[in-house]
Amino acid sequence: MPIRRPHHTSAGAWRFRAGADRGTDDAPDSPADSLGFFGFKSLTDTRRVTVGARGLWRPKAGTALTAGYEEERQSVRGFNQSFSQYGMSSGNSESDWWNRAFHAQLSWVRDALALNVGLRAEDDERFGGAATWRTGAAWRSVDSGTRLRVSAGTGIKEPTFFETYATGFVTGNPDLSPERSTSVEAGVDQELGGGAKLSLTGFRQGYRDLIQYTGSPPAEGGPNFFNVAQARSQGLEAEATVEASRLRLTGTYTHLDTEVQDAGFDEGPGATFVEGSRLLGRPKHTLAATAFYRISSRVGVDVSARRVGEREDRDFAAFPAEPVTLPAYTVLDLSASFDIAGGGGRPGLTLMVRAENLLDSAYEEVWGFAAPGRGLYVGGRVVLGGSGG
Repeated sequence: MPIRRPHHTSAGAWRFRAGADRGTDDAPDSPADSLGFFGFKSLTDTRRVTVGARGLWRPKAGTALTAGYEEERQSVRGFNQSFSQYGMSSGNSESDWWNRAFHAQLSWVRDALALNVGLRAEDDERFGGAATWRTGAAWRSVDSGTRLRVSAGTGIKEPTFFETYATGFVTGNPDLSPERSTSVEAGVDQELGGGAKLSLTGFRQGYRDLIQYTGSPPAEGGPNFFNVAQARSQGLEAEATVEASRLRLTGTYTHLDTEVQDAGFDEGPGATFVEGSRLLGRPKHTLAATAFYRISSRVGVDVSARRVGEREDRDFAAFPAEPVTLPAYTVLDLSASFDIAGGGGRPGLTLMVRAENLLDSAYEEVWGFAAPGRGLYVGGRVVLGGSGG
């Protein structure tokens, strides 16, 4: 009987992302617009370099341990000008910081049972250390085609550059902590035969240390951003899939219920967070459907439609902001891919064509900002090497 040796693999990665100059130009609405703060300009340049390495160890069949390290360096240069009846004010900022992260995941599979647990430790120059985790389990019955699953975990969202280092009319807070979340979900997948499958998932998420803006800082001249708000979301998602020959149909429905539990600095019905109310921009109902058809071995077509329900938002053109309701909308997209050359492990070329918002629906994801209308996009993908061998 041959001896099975542990299998070791490793991988490394290096990425560089350079952001071109980006900014805003909120010019006066008219020559008569000269009271209060009536104009604002900003310009921001971002540079980011990321390096990392990952290793995989399989001590025996059904067990895998993955561990890795990532390091990211960022630099941001910013300039802004504010125009008001009191004169012009400007600000400059120049910041560099780093982030290191260690991560590991253990997966274990035995017969119908699968378990996994993962950890990630962050060391950030801005907010210090933070740790997140995720674990899950799944069990599948071969006879009935039923799969049960459950998972839980935590996450963080780091403060943005503007929230941390803003200068001028708004002052950032370098002492901000990451926004934190805790989530749990459970679900069941049922194979119905004939290529059909039904999935049902219930979930709940809690958010704390949400970063909030206040126009009246506790201390005169102090920062305008603080970790104060708290909220939760919960819901149910249903998905049905049918596959037959070259056709795959998928339909999903999500019911989402959100609530602000701690409004922080906010007061009044026009505040960004209102205790007991829903989170802004989160629809209670969302429907989506997709159809993919493989015309040939080299050509595939995908049609998708989504219906997004009403969402609460705020009209910040008024002061104080006024509550508004964004109406429901429907968007239809069409895409196609053409494998022009390659295949079988050889270098290849794929042409992709995508038409978005075919119905030219007029809608807003954020109040006052119209979403793009009908658009056509053409792109390609070049594969220089195959996976065979």
